[in-house]
Amino acid sequence: MMKSRQLGLSIIEIMVAMTLGLLLLTAVGAFYVAQSRNQRELSSQFAQIENGRYALDVLTKYLQNAGYYGSYIYMDEFPESTDPMPDACEKDPQFLYKTASGTNALAFAVQGATSGTMLATFPCIASANIYSDNDAFAVRSVDPTVIASSSLVARNIYLQSVARQNYPIIATGSNAASFTLTNLSGTAGEIRRYPVRIFYIARCVDASGGVCTTGSDAPTLHALELGDTGSATDFTDMPLVEGIERMVVEYGLDMAGSNHSYTDASGTVRVVVHDGMPDVYRRVLTSTDEWARVVSLRITIVARANKITAGYTDGRSYTLASGVVYTPTGSAANYKRKLFRKTVYLSNIGARRE
Repeated sequence: MMKSRQLGLSIIEIMVAMTLGLLLLTAVGAFYVAQSRNQRELSSQFAQIENGRYALDVLTKYLQNAGYYGSYIYMDEFPESTDPMPDACEKDPQFLYKTASGTNALAFAVQGATSGTMLATFPCIASANIYSDNDAFAVRSVDPTVIASSSLVARNIYLQSVARQNYPIIATGSNAASFTLTNLSGTAGEIRRYPVRIFYIARCVDASGGVCTTGSDAPTLHALELGDTGSATDFTDMPLVEGIERMVVEYGLDMAGSNHSYTDASGTVRVVVHDGMPDVYRRVLTSTDEWARVVSLRITIVARANKITAGYTDGRSYTLASGVVYTPTGSAANYKRKLFRKTVYLSNIGARRE
């Protein structure tokens, strides 16, 4: 009688195969986790680059329109050096052209402040929402699109101008009868929306209602825009770009005009020509005369990742302007970040000074 042959694997062989399989699965799992982590880091870095570039693109778009008021050219009513600065948070249409003290507010296409003077210059920014150690600035201009008088929104603010008059009319849409300027042909002057915009860095994404919403904490570029809020003519707080941690602004001044010289950082007195180009950059401006000379802005921002990178410490220092250095400390150093800088020429301003 023949003995039957045993078929299959022994228990030892099965255990060896299971062990090899588990080792293979562990290696594949570790590779997958590492790849996923690397992909998240790459996505985070791409987001930083995209956010930084987009933030500068947004600011550039509005700055390139700064000082545009249709047919009105304010150089005919240039402010005196002794005039007080206009209220950057003014909401009353009757004072958006000539202030209560008589200053031509439209002559100041941009108006800014550092962190130390921000609340005094921009009291309409909620103090609890401000991300500290940043600059802010306002832009004055009309939107390019001409709007028919029949399409005006009640609480939005509009500006009408014609070439043959050296003054504009500013009023809300509910006062459409105020827009009485006409061209030589007898046609009505063009009407455009006039939304003053203030750009600043908030400590959160969502600040609807003027208060940061719980759970939306992340430094974000915001804009306050003057217009119809649905119940009044007021500023609406709008998030623009998330992850913008620092913003420092230096203003390029055309020093020619009543003063034909200035002293540079080395103490040398330099004579300049009235050409509409920046001769010197300053972060802090102290007089009406200086603000009226602004023809460009040099903006430096730091874009930060939205999440902490495990095991990472940012040991770099970021030079934002002369004498302004940002060094992340504590938990802030666990975020990756990138610095961006751009100079924007205010063509509507500089061209008139050439």
